[in-house]
Amino acid sequence: MTVTQSHVEKVRCQRVLLVTSRVPAQVRKALNAAVLKGDLGHLAKSGRKPEAYFWKTFECLAHQERGEEEKRQARAIVAAHAAILVRPFEDLDPTRESEAD
Repeated sequence: MTVTQSHVEKVRCQRVLLVTSRVPAQVRKALNAAVLKGDLGHLAKSGRKPEAYFWKTFECLAHQERGEEEKRQARAIVAAHAAILVRPFEDLDPTRESEAD
């Protein structure tokens, strides 16, 4: 088994591979070749949904995992914004005693 075949086999074993970060060119080339041959399926990135490679019979699972990843990213963004907005007002709370006292 070659290195390129092992990446395709990895997707077959996992059923779905979500691409949320950079993928080396060699790996991407191998996965795209498998898509052209018909061994794997591919869903392009759209909005906050990540790119996905999947074993052909698990397309519905790929759609589901992409949706879950989109929701996770949205929750992380909201949490980060909430943390930024809340912190400045914590120092202005008159009911808290100052630590200098």
